[in-house]
Amino acid sequence: MEKFVLGIDIGGTNSKVGLIDESGSIAFREIFPTKSEESFDIYLPRLKEIVDKLLTITGKVPIGIGVGAPNANFLTGMVHEPPNLSWGSVDLKKRFEELFKLPTFVDNDANLAAVSELLWGCASGVKHLLVVTLGTGVGTGIIIDGNVLQGAFGGAGEGGHIEIVPNGRACGCGGAGHLEAYASATGMKLTIKEILGSDVDLALLGTALKSGDKDALKIFGESAKYLGKGLASMATILFPEMVVLTGGVMNAGPIFLEMIRAEFEKMIFRSFRGKIKVEISSLPKEDGAILGAASIVFHNGIK
Repeated sequence: MEKFVLGIDIGGTNSKVGLIDESGSIAFREIFPTKSEESFDIYLPRLKEIVDKLLTITGKVPIGIGVGAPNANFLTGMVHEPPNLSWGSVDLKKRFEELFKLPTFVDNDANLAAVSELLWGCASGVKHLLVVTLGTGVGTGIIIDGNVLQGAFGGAGEGGHIEIVPNGRACGCGGAGHLEAYASATGMKLTIKEILGSDVDLALLGTALKSGDKDALKIFGESAKYLGKGLASMATILFPEMVVLTGGVMNAGPIFLEMIRAEFEKMIFRSFRGKIKVEISSLPKEDGAILGAASIVFHNGIK
C-alpha cells in the first residue's frame, strides 16, 4: 500500500504544501502567501484550509507531516524567532500534532535538504554526506552514518559561519569573514561590486559564464576559491563520501562546479584528495523544499 506524507515548507514570503509518496513523487502541491506580518495563530487556520483542500482533492490519508521552517529545532520541535516572520517562539510540532492528529517532524531547510538528497537525490546509498545550501545565506546539513547530525541542542551544522577570511566582511550574524559573507548570493553580489565597481545581476553573470565571459570567469573564480576553502575546512573534519551543493547560486551550472572542485582539491587535506565527490543536487529546484520536508518523516521510519 502506498504511503504519503504531507511536506510543508514555510518561507518568509510563501509557504508550499505537497503530498509526497515514498519514491519522492508529488501527488499534489500548492503555494500560498505566508503573510509574514501575521501571527502564527492567524497563519495556522489558513494552512489548515489548504491541507484540507489537498486531502479532499486527492483522497489520500497521510502517515505524517514534515515541516521545514527557519530556525526550526528537530530535537525540541520549536521554531525560535524565525527571521522575516512575526511569530516569536512557537512549539510547531505540538501545535501541528494537536491540529492535524498526525506525527509531525520539524527541521531547518539545510538538514532537510541533506535527508532528501539521501533518499531521492544523487546521494542515494551514501552514509556520510555534507549538503551545502547556497542561497541568500549558506546552510549546511550533515549526515553521519546515515543520520542527521543535530549536536547537543539541535543546532549543529552552521558551516556558513566558519571563518574563511580573518577580519573579513561583516556577516549577517554579527561575525566577520564568514563563508556566508562570500559564498551566498548576498556575498557574491558584494564580490561583483568589488570587482566590477557596479551591481550586475548574478543570474545574468551565470549565463555569461557559460559563454566564457572574462568578468564572469573572474567573479565565479573568486567565489570558487572561497567555497573551496570553506568546503575543504568542513570536509577535513567530517570526511564525507560526498558534498552536494544546492540553491540558487548553483544555477551557474557545470563550469562553476568544476571551478569549485578544482579549488576544493587544492585545499583539502592531502590524504583526502580524490576521495570526496562534489556534486550539484539532482533534485528539482522548484520542489526541493517540500521534498526535503517530507523526507524527514520517511527517514524517521513512520509507518
